[in-house]
Amino acid sequence: MENLIKNSQNLLKSLKTTKKRYLYEKIDFSQKMIGIIGQRGVGKTTIMLQFLKEKNSPETVIYLTADDIYFSQNTLKETVEMLYRDYGFRIFCIDEIHKYKNWNQELKNVYDLLSGIKIVFSGSSSLDVLAGAYDLSRRAVLHQLNGLSFREFVEFKNGIILKSFSPEDLLAKYKKYSVQISSQIEVLKLFKEYISFGYYPYFLEGSSDTYELKMKNVLDKTIYEDIANLNNIKTENLPYFKKILAFLASIPPGEINVNKLASNLGLAFETAEAYMDILYRISLVRYLLKNKTGYKLIRKSAKVFLDNTNVAVYLKKELGLDENPGVLRELFILNQLQNCKQKIYASEGRGDFLLKLKDKKIILEIGGRSKDFKKISKISNAYLVLDDMEIAENNKIPLWLFGFLY
Repeated sequence: MENLIKNSQNLLKSLKTTKKRYLYEKIDFSQKMIGIIGQRGVGKTTIMLQFLKEKNSPETVIYLTADDIYFSQNTLKETVEMLYRDYGFRIFCIDEIHKYKNWNQELKNVYDLLSGIKIVFSGSSSLDVLAGAYDLSRRAVLHQLNGLSFREFVEFKNGIILKSFSPEDLLAKYKKYSVQISSQIEVLKLFKEYISFGYYPYFLEGSSDTYELKMKNVLDKTIYEDIANLNNIKTENLPYFKKILAFLASIPPGEINVNKLASNLGLAFETAEAYMDILYRISLVRYLLKNKTGYKLIRKSAKVFLDNTNVAVYLKKELGLDENPGVLRELFILNQLQNCKQKIYASEGRGDFLLKLKDKKIILEIGGRSKDFKKISKISNAYLVLDDMEIAENNKIPLWLFGFLY
């Protein structure tokens, strides 16, 4: 017990960063139970420590991690009750909650039994964790934390404050925003950095080589710990998940052929389909869906992408393959729009993406600086979204502007 308390105190003392993720200001910390769900490395732990450090009564707050060896011999419920009753702690931040079996039931018990308690927990973005959190739906308020937007990357790197805007606002004022923002920063230089090394907050902790090592560690831990623990996958089968990611990195995104994937990896069709679904649920891949209902997600998808451009660049480099600018552009748009909860679909016919904004359907055609309107001519509410472009023009929006949506 003493080690748990000391570890918490030392972590809070060592916390240096004052930079806050977009989600921090959106969380209502007055709620009695709060869940923060997201990939490894996106900043869940930092948000919890920042919250604890801002409390005026440090003797009543404690940070715990559910994968501490202490919990191999002691239950979470008994530990929280003892810290509450004997030591006077009232605010508990519990990290890596998905590492502890039956966590939702035990949190439900302490929530109901202990008056004046506040619990903030964090966990994997897996739907298995979300399902457990659903059992707490009457008690817990859940928040999804995504990787850094381009806007946040610029703020963290340059120390300036830049406002986000909605997709509707972007389409209404893209010329104005492109001038305002590009006058303050070297936008194209920073955007190029972001595509390779800016999605995870640990870019602040070292060189690009260090960043790649941390990303490798995050991917390995996600596969060999999170996927293994949450899905009861046999150890000898876990390398298949890395092989699937490598397979996706080596081909252009398109309508995935599960038979081809299964054949390539030597897996049964049902196994390959199940493994792809796990990668989706753990947020290592994302789907661009057709604007239709029914069918399994993988069968309904028009394209399957890796989760973000940093992972795509890293895996391409590991495989000795050249980057595909077209894929990275599409992935950036998909990532940033889905992260701000905007519905985006594969365009049926001309254009790359279909957005539904209130009563309007918007078509986006993605390309390099020299892309023309040929593929979307005579389509209403259609825009070119162009890379290597700093200032917007009529119906031509710089690609990087979509990085200011959250």
